[in-house]
Amino acid sequence: MSNIFTEPVDFNQQALLLFAKQYQENQLYHKYCQNKGVNPQNISQWQQIPAIPTEAFKLEEPLIAFAEQEIQGYFQSSGTTRAVKGKHYHRSLDVYRESIWQGWCHAGLAQKMKDVDTAIFLTLSSQRDPNSSLIEMFQTLAVRQGFEQVYFLEHLKLSAYQKVVEMIQQQDGPIAIFGPALAYHELQQALEGKSMPLKQGSWALETGGYKGQTKDYQRDDLLNFIQQDLAVSQSHIINEYGMCELSSPAYDIGLTGKHQLPPWCRVQVWNWSEKRACKIGEQGYLKLYDLANQDSVMAIATQDWAVCTGDEHSFQLIGREAKAVAKGCSLRV
Repeated sequence: MSNIFTEPVDFNQQALLLFAKQYQENQLYHKYCQNKGVNPQNISQWQQIPAIPTEAFKLEEPLIAFAEQEIQGYFQSSGTTRAVKGKHYHRSLDVYRESIWQGWCHAGLAQKMKDVDTAIFLTLSSQRDPNSSLIEMFQTLAVRQGFEQVYFLEHLKLSAYQKVVEMIQQQDGPIAIFGPALAYHELQQALEGKSMPLKQGSWALETGGYKGQTKDYQRDDLLNFIQQDLAVSQSHIINEYGMCELSSPAYDIGLTGKHQLPPWCRVQVWNWSEKRACKIGEQGYLKLYDLANQDSVMAIATQDWAVCTGDEHSFQLIGREAKAVAKGCSLRV
Protein backbone atom coordinates (compact mmCIF):
# COMPACT_ATOMS: atom_id res chain seq x y z
CA MET A 1 0.00 0.00 0.00
CA SER A 2 1.07 3.58 -0.64
CA ASN A 3 1.45 6.12 2.14
CA ILE A 4 -2.22 6.94 2.61
CA PHE A 5 -1.47 10.04 4.69
CA THR A 6 0.96 11.90 2.41
CA GLU A 7 0.11 10.70 -1.11
CA PRO A 8 -3.08 11.08 -3.17
CA VAL A 9 -5.37 8.19 -2.33
CA ASP A 10 -7.03 6.03 -4.97
CA PHE A 11 -9.42 4.87 -2.31
CA ASN A 12 -11.05 2.07 -4.25
CA GLN A 13 -7.72 0.53 -5.25
CA GLN A 14 -6.23 0.84 -1.77
CA ALA A 15 -9.38 -0.50 -0.12
CA LEU A 16 -9.48 -3.58 -2.34
CA LEU A 17 -5.80 -4.27 -1.67
CA LEU A 18 -6.28 -3.95 2.07
CA PHE A 19 -9.40 -6.11 1.96
CA ALA A 20 -7.48 -8.86 0.17
CA LYS A 21 -4.79 -8.74 2.87
CA GLN A 22 -7.25 -8.78 5.74
CA TYR A 23 -9.35 -11.50 4.11
CA GLN A 24 -6.26 -13.68 3.94
CA GLU A 25 -4.67 -12.88 7.31
CA ASN A 26 -7.57 -12.15 9.67
CA GLN A 27 -9.12 -15.54 10.43
CA LEU A 28 -12.26 -14.26 12.13
CA TYR A 29 -12.94 -11.73 9.38
CA HIS A 30 -12.23 -14.41 6.74
CA LYS A 31 -15.00 -16.58 8.23
CA TYR A 32 -17.36 -13.62 8.33
CA CYS A 33 -16.76 -12.81 4.66
CA GLN A 34 -17.18 -16.45 3.68
CA ASN A 35 -20.57 -16.48 5.40
CA LYS A 36 -21.46 -13.42 3.32
CA GLY A 37 -20.26 -15.11 0.12
CA VAL A 38 -17.73 -12.32 -0.51
CA ASN A 39 -14.05 -12.68 -1.39
CA PRO A 40 -11.43 -10.52 -3.14
CA GLN A 41 -12.15 -12.21 -6.48
CA ASN A 42 -15.87 -11.42 -6.70
CA ILE A 43 -15.96 -7.70 -5.83
CA SER A 44 -14.61 -4.62 -7.59
CA GLN A 45 -15.84 -1.68 -5.46
CA TRP A 46 -15.06 -0.68 -1.88
CA GLN A 47 -18.80 -0.47 -1.11
CA GLN A 48 -18.97 -4.26 -1.57
CA ILE A 49 -16.42 -4.98 1.16
CA PRO A 50 -18.25 -6.55 4.14
CA ALA A 51 -18.36 -4.27 7.16
CA ILE A 52 -18.04 -6.25 10.37
CA PRO A 53 -20.21 -5.16 13.36
CA THR A 54 -18.40 -3.55 16.27
CA GLU A 55 -19.74 -6.41 18.40
CA ALA A 56 -17.06 -8.61 16.78
CA PHE A 57 -14.40 -6.77 18.78
CA LYS A 58 -16.00 -8.17 21.94
CA LEU A 59 -15.33 -11.77 20.99
CA GLU A 60 -12.62 -13.75 22.74
CA GLU A 61 -10.77 -14.42 19.47
CA PRO A 62 -8.75 -11.28 18.59
CA LEU A 63 -9.82 -9.54 15.39
CA ILE A 64 -6.31 -9.12 13.94
CA ALA A 65 -4.51 -9.47 10.62
CA PHE A 66 -1.15 -10.43 12.13
CA ALA A 67 0.29 -13.05 14.46
CA GLU A 68 -1.18 -12.95 17.97
CA GLN A 69 2.28 -12.99 19.59
CA GLU A 70 3.01 -9.66 17.89
CA ILE A 71 0.28 -7.79 19.78
CA GLN A 72 1.83 -4.73 21.43
CA GLY A 73 -1.30 -3.29 23.01
CA TYR A 74 -4.99 -2.63 22.61
CA PHE A 75 -7.66 0.01 22.97
CA GLN A 76 -10.80 -0.87 24.88
CA SER A 77 -14.28 0.50 24.31
CA SER A 78 -15.79 2.47 27.16
CA GLY A 79 -19.11 0.62 27.28
CA THR A 80 -20.73 0.22 30.69
CA THR A 81 -19.44 -1.41 33.82
CA ARG A 82 -21.68 -4.43 33.18
CA ALA A 83 -21.14 -4.87 29.45
CA VAL A 84 -18.44 -6.86 27.72
CA LYS A 85 -16.02 -4.31 26.32
CA GLY A 86 -14.59 -4.45 22.83
CA LYS A 87 -10.83 -4.59 22.30
CA HIS A 88 -8.99 -3.27 19.24
CA TYR A 89 -5.55 -4.90 19.18
CA HIS A 90 -2.53 -3.23 17.60
CA ARG A 91 0.83 -4.48 16.41
CA SER A 92 2.08 -0.90 16.63
CA LEU A 93 0.49 2.44 17.52
CA ASP A 94 2.57 4.32 14.94
CA VAL A 95 -0.12 4.17 12.23
CA TYR A 96 -2.84 5.17 14.70
CA ARG A 97 -0.86 8.18 15.93
CA GLU A 98 -0.02 9.27 12.39
CA SER A 99 -3.67 8.97 11.38
CA ILE A 100 -4.70 11.13 14.33
CA TRP A 101 -2.17 13.84 13.53
CA GLN A 102 -2.64 13.87 9.76
CA GLY A 103 -6.43 13.87 10.15
CA TRP A 104 -6.11 16.83 12.52
CA CYS A 105 -3.99 18.66 9.96
CA HIS A 106 -6.28 17.75 7.08
CA ALA A 107 -9.22 19.25 8.99
CA GLY A 108 -7.20 22.48 9.27
CA LEU A 109 -7.09 22.31 13.05
CA ALA A 110 -3.30 22.39 13.41
CA GLN A 111 -3.27 25.73 11.62
CA LYS A 112 -6.35 27.06 13.42
CA MET A 113 -4.73 26.42 16.82
CA LYS A 114 -1.23 27.60 15.96
CA ASP A 115 -1.55 30.61 18.30
CA VAL A 116 -2.92 28.60 21.24
CA ASP A 117 -0.23 27.98 23.86
CA THR A 118 -2.18 26.11 26.53
CA ALA A 119 -4.18 22.89 26.20
CA ILE A 120 -6.24 21.34 28.98
CA PHE A 121 -7.37 17.75 28.56
CA LEU A 122 -10.27 16.68 30.76
CA THR A 123 -9.06 13.08 30.93
CA LEU A 124 -6.30 11.13 32.57
CA SER A 125 -3.00 10.82 30.70
CA SER A 126 -2.09 7.74 28.68
CA GLN A 127 0.35 6.76 31.43
CA ARG A 128 -2.61 6.42 33.80
CA ASP A 129 -5.00 4.88 31.24
CA PRO A 130 -3.08 3.25 28.35
CA ASN A 131 -6.11 1.44 26.87
CA SER A 132 -8.22 4.46 25.89
CA SER A 133 -8.05 5.42 22.22
CA LEU A 134 -9.43 8.87 23.08
CA ILE A 135 -6.68 9.51 25.62
CA GLU A 136 -4.03 8.27 23.18
CA MET A 137 -5.49 10.66 20.63
CA PHE A 138 -5.27 13.54 23.09
CA GLN A 139 -1.71 12.58 24.04
CA THR A 140 -0.74 12.55 20.36
CA LEU A 141 -2.27 15.97 19.72
CA ALA A 142 -0.64 17.40 22.86
CA VAL A 143 2.78 16.40 21.56
CA ARG A 144 2.40 17.03 17.83
CA GLN A 145 0.57 20.37 18.10
CA GLY A 146 3.40 21.67 20.28
CA PHE A 147 1.39 23.40 22.98
CA GLU A 148 3.69 25.17 25.43
CA GLN A 149 1.61 24.14 28.44
CA VAL A 150 -0.34 20.88 28.64
CA TYR A 151 -2.45 19.61 31.51
CA PHE A 152 -4.14 16.22 32.04
CA LEU A 153 -6.26 15.35 35.07
CA GLU A 154 -4.40 13.65 37.91
CA HIS A 155 -7.59 11.81 38.90
CA LEU A 156 -11.31 12.02 38.17
CA LYS A 157 -12.49 13.56 41.44
CA LEU A 158 -14.05 17.00 41.72
CA SER A 159 -10.86 18.48 43.14
CA ALA A 160 -9.08 17.81 39.82
CA TYR A 161 -11.67 19.91 38.00
CA GLN A 162 -11.38 22.62 40.61
CA LYS A 163 -7.67 22.72 39.84
CA VAL A 164 -8.54 23.12 36.14
CA VAL A 165 -10.67 26.13 37.03
CA GLU A 166 -7.74 27.68 38.90
CA MET A 167 -5.41 27.07 35.98
CA ILE A 168 -7.80 28.60 33.46
CA GLN A 169 -8.25 31.69 35.60
CA GLN A 170 -4.48 32.22 35.54
CA GLN A 171 -4.26 32.21 31.73
CA ASP A 172 -3.86 35.51 29.89
CA GLY A 173 -4.34 34.14 26.37
CA PRO A 174 -6.60 31.76 24.42
CA ILE A 175 -6.63 28.12 25.49
CA ALA A 176 -7.94 24.86 24.08
CA ILE A 177 -10.05 22.48 26.16
CA PHE A 178 -10.47 18.85 25.07
CA GLY A 179 -12.77 16.36 26.73
CA PRO A 180 -15.73 13.99 26.68
CA ALA A 181 -19.16 15.48 27.24
CA LEU A 182 -19.53 14.32 30.83
CA ALA A 183 -16.14 15.82 31.74
CA TYR A 184 -17.49 19.23 30.75
CA HIS A 185 -20.37 18.54 33.11
CA GLU A 186 -17.85 17.91 35.91
CA LEU A 187 -16.08 21.17 35.03
CA GLN A 188 -19.42 22.94 35.21
CA GLN A 189 -20.00 21.47 38.68
CA ALA A 190 -16.59 22.73 39.78
CA LEU A 191 -17.61 26.26 38.76
CA GLU A 192 -20.59 26.06 41.15
CA GLY A 193 -22.93 27.99 38.85
CA LYS A 194 -20.43 30.72 37.99
CA SER A 195 -19.32 31.74 34.51
CA MET A 196 -15.70 31.62 33.44
CA PRO A 197 -15.33 33.42 30.08
CA LEU A 198 -12.26 32.22 28.19
CA LYS A 199 -10.08 34.60 26.23
CA GLN A 200 -11.13 35.31 22.65
CA GLY A 201 -9.74 32.71 20.26
CA SER A 202 -10.16 29.81 22.71
CA TRP A 203 -11.35 26.41 21.51
CA ALA A 204 -13.44 23.59 22.95
CA LEU A 205 -13.42 20.03 21.59
CA GLU A 206 -16.12 17.71 22.92
CA THR A 207 -16.82 14.09 22.20
CA GLY A 208 -18.76 11.10 23.45
CA GLY A 209 -22.28 10.47 24.62
CA TYR A 210 -24.46 12.47 26.97
CA LYS A 211 -25.90 9.80 29.25
CA GLY A 212 -24.17 8.68 32.42
CA GLN A 213 -25.02 6.07 34.99
CA THR A 214 -26.32 8.54 37.55
CA LYS A 215 -26.91 11.70 35.53
CA ASP A 216 -28.53 12.69 32.28
CA TYR A 217 -26.57 15.39 30.50
CA GLN A 218 -27.99 16.48 27.15
CA ARG A 219 -26.08 18.09 24.30
CA ASP A 220 -28.00 21.36 24.62
CA ASP A 221 -26.78 21.59 28.22
CA LEU A 222 -23.21 21.06 27.09
CA LEU A 223 -23.35 23.61 24.28
CA ASN A 224 -25.01 26.21 26.50
CA PHE A 225 -22.22 25.75 29.03
CA ILE A 226 -19.46 26.07 26.42
CA GLN A 227 -20.99 29.05 24.62
CA GLN A 228 -22.46 30.97 27.54
CA ASP A 229 -20.42 30.12 30.63
CA LEU A 230 -17.07 29.62 28.86
CA ALA A 231 -17.81 32.20 26.12
CA VAL A 232 -16.38 30.02 23.33
CA SER A 233 -17.78 31.11 19.98
CA GLN A 234 -19.69 28.61 17.85
CA SER A 235 -16.99 28.67 15.18
CA HIS A 236 -14.49 27.40 17.77
CA ILE A 237 -16.47 24.40 19.03
CA ILE A 238 -15.46 21.00 17.65
CA ASN A 239 -17.35 17.73 17.95
CA GLU A 240 -15.16 14.67 17.43
CA TYR A 241 -16.67 11.36 16.35
CA GLY A 242 -14.53 8.32 16.96
CA MET A 243 -14.42 4.91 18.59
CA CYS A 244 -11.79 2.45 19.75
CA GLU A 245 -12.51 0.21 16.72
CA LEU A 246 -11.42 2.95 14.28
CA SER A 247 -8.10 4.72 13.76
CA SER A 248 -9.41 7.92 12.16
CA PRO A 249 -11.92 10.33 13.73
CA ALA A 250 -14.35 12.65 11.97
CA TYR A 251 -14.81 16.30 12.97
CA ASP A 252 -17.67 18.76 12.95
CA ILE A 253 -16.04 22.18 13.30
CA GLY A 254 -18.38 25.03 14.19
CA LEU A 255 -21.54 23.03 14.84
CA THR A 256 -22.35 22.64 11.14
CA GLY A 257 -24.21 19.38 11.76
CA LYS A 258 -21.92 17.54 9.35
CA HIS A 259 -18.90 15.40 10.30
CA GLN A 260 -16.05 15.30 7.79
CA LEU A 261 -13.70 12.35 7.30
CA PRO A 262 -10.09 12.48 6.04
CA PRO A 263 -9.26 11.32 2.47
CA TRP A 264 -8.31 7.79 3.57
CA CYS A 265 -11.83 7.12 4.92
CA ARG A 266 -15.27 6.66 3.42
CA VAL A 267 -18.78 6.32 4.82
CA GLN A 268 -21.98 4.58 3.85
CA VAL A 269 -25.28 5.22 5.58
CA TRP A 270 -27.01 1.87 5.42
CA ASN A 271 -30.63 0.73 5.42
CA TRP A 272 -30.34 -2.62 7.21
CA SER A 273 -33.94 -3.70 6.72
CA GLU A 274 -33.70 -3.31 2.91
CA LYS A 275 -29.95 -4.12 2.71
CA ARG A 276 -29.04 -1.10 0.60
CA ALA A 277 -27.28 2.25 0.84
CA CYS A 278 -29.51 5.09 1.98
CA LYS A 279 -30.59 7.89 -0.34
CA ILE A 280 -29.78 11.54 0.36
CA GLY A 281 -31.71 12.69 3.42
CA GLU A 282 -32.57 9.16 4.49
CA GLN A 283 -31.64 7.86 7.93
CA GLY A 284 -29.68 4.69 8.50
CA TYR A 285 -26.71 3.17 10.27
CA LEU A 286 -23.10 4.21 9.75
CA LYS A 287 -20.69 1.89 7.98
CA LEU A 288 -17.18 3.33 8.07
CA TYR A 289 -14.19 2.36 5.92
CA ASP A 290 -10.82 3.36 7.36
CA LEU A 291 -7.58 2.56 5.51
CA ALA A 292 -5.66 3.31 8.70
CA ASN A 293 -7.17 0.15 10.25
CA GLN A 294 -4.41 -1.83 8.58
CA ASP A 295 -3.90 -4.56 11.18
CA SER A 296 -7.51 -5.35 12.07
CA VAL A 297 -10.54 -4.72 9.82
CA MET A 298 -10.95 -1.72 7.55
CA ALA A 299 -14.75 -1.89 7.22
CA ILE A 300 -16.77 -1.36 10.40
CA ALA A 301 -20.57 -1.45 10.85
CA THR A 302 -21.44 0.80 13.78
CA GLN A 303 -24.55 1.09 15.93
CA ASP A 304 -24.78 4.81 15.24
CA TRP A 305 -27.69 6.43 13.42
CA ALA A 306 -27.04 9.10 10.78
CA VAL A 307 -28.51 10.96 7.83
CA CYS A 308 -27.05 10.35 4.38
CA THR A 309 -25.56 13.56 2.94
CA GLY A 310 -24.78 12.11 -0.50
CA ASP A 311 -21.08 12.71 0.19
CA GLU A 312 -18.84 9.69 0.81
CA HIS A 313 -16.62 11.83 3.05
CA SER A 314 -19.27 13.14 5.46
CA PHE A 315 -22.36 12.28 7.46
CA GLN A 316 -24.94 13.97 9.65
CA LEU A 317 -24.79 12.23 13.01
CA ILE A 318 -27.97 11.54 14.96
CA GLY A 319 -26.52 9.30 17.66
CA ARG A 320 -26.82 5.83 19.14
CA GLU A 321 -30.06 4.05 18.29
CA ALA A 322 -31.46 1.83 21.04
CA LYS A 323 -32.39 -0.87 18.52
CA ALA A 324 -29.33 -0.37 16.33
CA VAL A 325 -28.14 -3.42 14.42
CA ALA A 326 -28.31 -6.85 16.03
CA LYS A 327 -26.76 -7.18 19.45
CA GLY A 328 -24.86 -10.12 20.85
CA CYS A 329 -23.52 -12.39 18.15
CA SER A 330 -23.91 -9.94 15.26
CA LEU A 331 -21.66 -12.08 13.06
CA ARG A 332 -24.69 -14.17 12.22
CA VAL A 333 -26.59 -11.23 10.72
